[in-house]
Amino acid sequence: MKVPLVNYVELLIPCILHLENRVGEKLLTMILRIGMDIWRSTRKNYVEDIETFFWTQVLGTAVSPAHWSLPHDGKSEADLCISKIPGRNEMIHHMVAKSDNIINACLPGNQEISGKLQHAVNCYRGAMRLLNKHCNLTEDKVENFQNLADEFFKIWVEMFGPEGVANYIHLIGSSHMLYFLQQIGCLYLCNQQGWE
Repeated sequence: MKVPLVNYVELLIPCILHLENRVGEKLLTMILRIGMDIWRSTRKNYVEDIETFFWTQVLGTAVSPAHWSLPHDGKSEADLCISKIPGRNEMIHHMVAKSDNIINACLPGNQEISGKLQHAVNCYRGAMRLLNKHCNLTEDKVENFQNLADEFFKIWVEMFGPEGVANYIHLIGSSHMLYFLQQIGCLYLCNQQGWE
């Protein structure tokens, strides 16, 4: 007896813990890359300035700086580029929570791009607050989740195209998360599944 593929797909409930971590890594990577692309000084200077900013204002303080290195590749100034930002969920969540400050530090004086990025990330954070609720969402809240997800995805793809879309961002933007929310009501119950 053959079982339709959709029956298997419905068992593969995305883990929102992994979703939040992987999307956060992608958001930070793309924000830091666009910052480097339009930085007012050298790429090496960008890496040094942004690392100092993270040490003293994102992950630590001036009195107690964090020890974190901005991942980057390239031996010369011309080929220096930001690598994928990896991290534990707690650290990535903390960085995304401070994304407005990170965006302002990466894009000083560029109101148009920083405003779009801040709006997109704020929509994403609003959607994640709903997705992380410890109770079944009402129809209105499920609709609100998808409106925020759609707004985030529209701006994000407009700014970064396919390079900015990873698997979990696809799940948010293509209404797959909406589907599971409508089926289950509370995805927090399925957290930490080994889906990825």
